[in-house]
Amino acid sequence: MTNEESLKLTTVTAAVIAKKGKFLAACRAKGHLAGYFEFPGGKLEDEETPQKCLQRELQEEFEVNCLVKDFICESIYHYDEKSIRLLAYYVELEDENCHFELNNHCEIRWLEVSELKSVKWAPADIPVVEKLVKQNSNNQSLNKQNVNKQNIEDTNSWYDLNSETYIKETCNFDMKEIADKFIAYIRESTLNNRLAQKNNSHGHKNNNNLHKSIDNDTDKVPTNSADDKLKILDVGCGSGRDSLYFIERGFTVISTDSSKAICKDTSKQTGLKVIHQKAQNIRAKETYDGIWCCASLLHIGKDEIPNTLLILTDALTDNGVLYISFKYGTKERFDNKGRFFNDYTENLFKDELAKVDKLEIIDISKTSGELRGKQQKWLNIFCRKV
Repeated sequence: MTNEESLKLTTVTAAVIAKKGKFLAACRAKGHLAGYFEFPGGKLEDEETPQKCLQRELQEEFEVNCLVKDFICESIYHYDEKSIRLLAYYVELEDENCHFELNNHCEIRWLEVSELKSVKWAPADIPVVEKLVKQNSNNQSLNKQNVNKQNIEDTNSWYDLNSETYIKETCNFDMKEIADKFIAYIRESTLNNRLAQKNNSHGHKNNNNLHKSIDNDTDKVPTNSADDKLKILDVGCGSGRDSLYFIERGFTVISTDSSKAICKDTSKQTGLKVIHQKAQNIRAKETYDGIWCCASLLHIGKDEIPNTLLILTDALTDNGVLYISFKYGTKERFDNKGRFFNDYTENLFKDELAKVDKLEIIDISKTSGELRGKQQKWLNIFCRKV
């Protein structure tokens, strides 16, 4: 398409509304698409965001209120009389039991994924249908075969497309208790290293003075010298929430993320320098006193986890501390946003760790916390390089 043609595109929105595993399909009552089903929505007005457009359109068409969630995909289609750019979003109803007034449609249906192709869709909506069917197929195939690498790459694309929303949703999630435990383990390791160095060079004298020199307050982190702070690598830093917390407590922090968009947006919003890098591509050797992987290894195939743990272990200093968190469960799966997850229980992770030398568990526990209005269960693991 030429630049001149692209300027003629009319931007419209589409709401993908799910309820109890079924998706809303609405049949147009009038116009050139009468009799075709669509994901409801409408034309973007001047200076209107897609989210505001969907809220307005659903109120006008069905008299329902909604919350607009994640972006799904874009579809461009050229009808005879116009060309449109359709932006599809997941949408939640404020009241799942609300009544739908049919002001512009003659019928609505709630369809299982397997039923989506049983109706005649408006051409511009067909790519959205294909996307939903593909996501469902990905989930089913995980029960039968290994994870498709392209599907995992699609997860990175999701974060690139939804960077701003993701940062906004997670920037205030409370990790203080776990972050403080991480700091305490690093301080303990630093103390042990100093004691070992002291004993090696001067025997066992003056150990009590060394203990007294290290403050017990986690806000005052001991450093090796005035110019050499303890170093933390924040893998998959997301909003930069935890990087900032560690910096405030005296650490030197290197922040990375696998999403280019998150690197850009987080750097802009926080002033952090965020490096675009995947955990599997880290090549540092004995560099970091602590490595923080908060919800950042859970998009890696389980077949890659042992090697990734080896890479992270190599990057730790002696007695360095590694923190990792996963969604609590047993499967590899895709969620309704098309994101890949590798869930773990205590025993499943211990099986993975048995494949890795020089890394032992300090503490492993299950916690829960509210995110996006729902309680989520997490597996938290603290390890130390030995």
